[in-house]
Amino acid sequence: MSNLIKPFVEGLISDAQQANVVWNEGCSEVLFRKLNDSGFDVTVGVDSGSVYLFTDRGYNNHWHLEYFSSEEQALETVFEQVRKLLNGHMRIRELRSNNKPYKWVLEVFHAGKWRNEAMSSLLFWNWFGKRSHHCYLNSTSQPGAAE
Repeated sequence: MSNLIKPFVEGLISDAQQANVVWNEGCSEVLFRKLNDSGFDVTVGVDSGSVYLFTDRGYNNHWHLEYFSSEEQALETVFEQVRKLLNGHMRIRELRSNNKPYKWVLEVFHAGKWRNEAMSSLLFWNWFGKRSHHCYLNSTSQPGAAE
C-alpha cells in the first residue's frame, strides 16, 4: 500500500511547489512541513487496514479501508483533504481554556464562510477557565483570512 502513496504526494508537490516533504524509511508515512509558524505540519501514513492523518496542532483523523471500494479510492479521499489543508481551504481552529488547548475544529472555507467539518477534543479540561482560540492556516494567500 505504501507504494500507492507516492503518486498522490507527487501530485501535491507539483500543486504546492514550496511543500517541504519528508518520507519515513519505508515510504509508508510522509510529512508535509509547515511553511511558517501560523501553519501546521501534516503527516499521512498507511498501515494494515487504514490510512491516518496527524497534524502537529492537535487535529487527527483516520479512515478504515474496508469502507472504500479500493485502496486508491481511500487515498483519493485522504489526499483531497490533505490538498485542502496545504492550500489554505481548510484550517484548524484551536479552542483554549486558560491558554491550554482542549478542542480542535477542522474548518473548510465554503461559500464565503468558514464551516465546521470535523472536531476532536480532550475529555477533561478546565470548564471554568478563560476561553480563547487560535486559528492555524497553511497558506498566506487564502480566500478567508484566519480570524
